[in-house]
Amino acid sequence: MGWLSFFKLKEFVFFQIFKFVVVAISFLCLPFWYFTFLVFALNPVFQKDASNFGVVMVLGAGIINGSEPSIVLEKRLDKVVELYKLKKVKKVLVTGDNREVYYNEPLAMKTYLVKSGIPGGDIIQDFAGRRTIDSCWRAKNVFKLNRLILVTQPFHLARSNYLCKSVGLEVKAISSENGRFRVTAFGILREIPATWLAVTESFNYNDVIAGNGNEPNLGVY
Repeated sequence: MGWLSFFKLKEFVFFQIFKFVVVAISFLCLPFWYFTFLVFALNPVFQKDASNFGVVMVLGAGIINGSEPSIVLEKRLDKVVELYKLKKVKKVLVTGDNREVYYNEPLAMKTYLVKSGIPGGDIIQDFAGRRTIDSCWRAKNVFKLNRLILVTQPFHLARSNYLCKSVGLEVKAISSENGRFRVTAFGILREIPATWLAVTESFNYNDVIAGNGNEPNLGVY
């Protein structure tokens, strides 16, 4: 057997093992995905009445070219603009990752919303929403919210709704458009292991990112 054939064989075996591991993990995670879907998607997640909830939180979903929202994030922000212009909300909490100097999700989100007609003074940035559970915990404990409107894609609603409720928030979840089919399909598959992590982590979440004391109290809205 030549070296080329040997490496091809190794590559084939590696990918077969990789596919087996992915399928096995996905299968083991299915009960957790069903749990959050049945409890928090069908009971009910999709809300049309957003009255009496003054603050909407939109979760980060990546930026491109250093400062532009991804397609997924753009769809979430468009739904927020719609809610604001309908006078359903008074303040917008944009929460995302800003661990790197050149990667600032909240700023990109705020810039997009301002260009779409929302006054900058009504947009509050949370720079430490690195994960969904971080955003939910900080909304409750740093920004002092007891209830909020949550905007995200349908495939992400069940898990994010569950996590926000797990930290004590009252949530009205509203779906935005999914965007491209490929992204949606990937998002649905990603939710299986992500939901497993969410359920297990919600029982023992201690990786909190505290505020610095200068954050506004959004609980008054």
